[in-house]
Amino acid sequence: MRASPTPLLTPVLTPVLTPVLTLVLTSSLLALPSASCAAKPRGAGSAGGPGATPAPAVAVAATPSPATPVTPTPTGASATVPAQRLAQRPVGTARRISDNDLSAEFNNLSADGDTYFGGWPTEAGLRAMSAKGVKLVVALKTPEQVQEARGYDPRALAAELGINLVVIPVSPGSFSPADVEAFAAAYDASNGPVLVHCGSSSTVGGMWAGYLALKRGFSAEKALEAGRAAGLKEGPMGDAAERVVRSATPAAAP
Repeated sequence: MRASPTPLLTPVLTPVLTPVLTLVLTSSLLALPSASCAAKPRGAGSAGGPGATPAPAVAVAATPSPATPVTPTPTGASATVPAQRLAQRPVGTARRISDNDLSAEFNNLSADGDTYFGGWPTEAGLRAMSAKGVKLVVALKTPEQVQEARGYDPRALAAELGINLVVIPVSPGSFSPADVEAFAAAYDASNGPVLVHCGSSSTVGGMWAGYLALKRGFSAEKALEAGRAAGLKEGPMGDAAERVVRSATPAAAP
């Protein structure tokens, strides 16, 4: 029986194979990933690549942009806006109201178009004016004077009827161009029938004359003539009206 060659080859092959095996094992170990790479969590990658762990955010204070001023648009009833000037009403000559039932509720009631001039309206008279479409009443007497003369509160009645009550107390001694300006501001901004009243209609006539001279360019003579047709009488109020009318800048008669 032949003896196995293995025992004879072992001493010869061992010195040769050992260095080879050592080299192979060393190369294999170097090819393995390092421990630091193996410790990366799942999904981690290089910075900026897919799956990269985001860096902590750094807070940066934003610089506010300069605000652009905005002009609010007035809305609603409480908004304050310049009154729109309406087309001026034609002016003629005031004439006495022929309706006796209506005239009985006033002192000296007359009208020029849809502008009524009178004195001391009764409650029934003011209600009748409302029925005619009057929405503006310019009172040249105080509410207290009206209540004392006629026995009703004109403020409460005007509110009930939906009438705008403008009070401009005037007397012969106090009548001035400023009163005319206040009257014109209300009268020129109105649309529809208007009632202007005082006690006897003389102050109303004086106001009308002042308005025509200062605001409508009437000559003093023409303005005073129109004022008399509206109720102006000779006396203290007549003198006051002439004083105010002649304070206007001279203008050509219409």
